[in-house]
Formats: sequence, structure tokens, C-alpha cells
Amino acid sequence: MDGTRQTYVHVAELLLRWDNEAAAPGGAVTEALCGSVDHQPPCRWPHHNAIGSVSRPAHFRTVFVAPPDEESEVRALIDRGLRSGTWDVRSTGPGVVQERERALGERLAGSVPDSD
Repeated sequence: MDGTRQTYVHVAELLLRWDNEAAAPGGAVTEALCGSVDHQPPCRWPHHNAIGSVSRPAHFRTVFVAPPDEESEVRALIDRGLRSGTWDVRSTGPGVVQERERALGERLAGSVPDSD
């Protein structure tokens, strides 16, 4: 992986309402990070959102790659996106990168041109 970017995970527990689409929290995070769900590559902070289930609470994960000095900015944007919806945010914060997410992080990092 590019030495200037690292893989991070941000997790949240959400209480979705009956009328929330399961993909809505991921869309809100993408809008917060990218300005739009439909945008042209490359992405400044490539990421992948996943919701484990829509049970109560729903377990949401965002895997993202960023330079270490931008990690807190990305996490703040993810939080802002998660708090922008009609669902309730029970908890949100850093998570542990799982082994399978390391490979995803490498693929995500490969989608960003070098800025050097």
C-alpha cells in the first residue's frame, strides 16, 4: 500500500426507522466525504460502507484510506454524514481493521493517484 495512506475503520450502531432504506446511511457518508453519491473519480478518501443488518441496532462500518494527518477530518465527516439522517445514532467511533478489510484498503488505496 502507498506509505502515505493507511486503512482505517469507523463503526456505528444505528437505530433505523421503519422507513429508512438500508443503503441510506452509506449514501449519507458518501455525500459527506465526496459531496455527492454520484461523482467522478478519483475519490480523495476512497471508502466502502457496509451495514451488517438492519436489526436493532444496525451495525455499520466504513473502511477508508487516508493519510494519517487527515484521519480525524475523515472521521468527523463520517460522523456528520451519519448524524444527518432520520435514523438514531447510538454510537460512532474508530473500529479495528479486520484482516479481510486490509485487502480492501489496499484496493481502495490503489484507486488514488499518487500526489507526489
